[in-house]
Amino acid sequence: MSGATAGTAFLSCTNCGWSMHLPVGTPVSVLRSDCPDCQAEVTIEQTASHGVVIRDSAVGLSGPSEEDSEIGFDFLPPSMGEQDIEVLDYAETPESTELQTKTISGFVNRITPIVLATQVIASMMRSGVSMGDEEVLDRINKTSVSYRRALQHIEDKHGVGRGARLSDGFPDDDEKSIRRFSRTYMGADPSSKGRITEGAGLGQQLGLIDLEYSQEGESESVNIRLTEAGKKALSIKLHREPVLEKEDHKAAGAGQVSLPRWLSKDDVERVVNIIESRSNAEYLWIRFILEQIDAVAMGLTSEDLTNREIERELREGQVRRWFDRGSDVPIVTVMRSEDASEEEIQERLYAKISATIGGTLSRMKELSLIFKFKRARKNYYKSTKSGKEWVRRWYTIEE
Repeated sequence: MSGATAGTAFLSCTNCGWSMHLPVGTPVSVLRSDCPDCQAEVTIEQTASHGVVIRDSAVGLSGPSEEDSEIGFDFLPPSMGEQDIEVLDYAETPESTELQTKTISGFVNRITPIVLATQVIASMMRSGVSMGDEEVLDRINKTSVSYRRALQHIEDKHGVGRGARLSDGFPDDDEKSIRRFSRTYMGADPSSKGRITEGAGLGQQLGLIDLEYSQEGESESVNIRLTEAGKKALSIKLHREPVLEKEDHKAAGAGQVSLPRWLSKDDVERVVNIIESRSNAEYLWIRFILEQIDAVAMGLTSEDLTNREIERELREGQVRRWFDRGSDVPIVTVMRSEDASEEEIQERLYAKISATIGGTLSRMKELSLIFKFKRARKNYYKSTKSGKEWVRRWYTIEE
């Protein structure tokens, strides 16, 4: 390709309508060569000063800039091909988990960290190294800290604001942050460094990882393995490029909102499928939220969504997905058996739902299903183009 021409540059798919604006000085060495939506070849399109559009393959635009050369993702586990994924020795997937009937904890504000964790575990399994819980946790924590740092570099460069940052789901390089992260996603025991509590953490709750115990004399060791369900996360591509695709969304009465796209549409579908198969209550909750906000042109607040969910939960014949901590009996069922008033039940549900909805909304933004905007000092949520496509798909399936 000839030298770069002054003007606006885009990375565009030769097959579908996908395109991504390229910031000035973007080195071709960091660009992807395939479309994230349909995997077809992509080209660089540049508008010269005289208005002519110049197209060429995504090679040779410029060498790495000094700024971009500082961004590296060598610490991430290498991407695995289909054959590499198939040959690993997976543990059997638990038939059922408690998250089949319950929603995901509000402490989990991103889903990507557990995807990263599964890929770190797979890389270790593939390398034949020790899979002891301490070794695995240490590798996951170090990789996650490095990933947060690299993501922050990208987010700062592209002006990604609070609430849309993928880095927020990963730990800072300090003991308290790492401990909280390990407990949330892997079930690390807060009272015992490097050990994992059975059944705790999102990975185990979804049945993506399994603990194997072995006895050697008086000491017990714990190894970690991926399950067949966890295998599904290995095809998901983690963001590992200095370039960031951003999408613009129209906010009713509040202008335009620009948000990053962290995962391709295919990978969003993989994540949604994992949630549907391992936490049906969470899947139905996400679907309810998306359908509700998609139906209201002006958007809905988290308060609106909470109140609508309370109304749904109180109706007879509805799936119950809200439980008190440690209980296997829904809040509505327990309180009605105790002759509690409807007002008391509503108050209990409000406290439970309002405490967890923030995490669900954050994960939905991470998956590019919704976006947030401010109007009259309140935060509202609307469905993105991708979110609308999911709603149409659900209605089509039901028909």
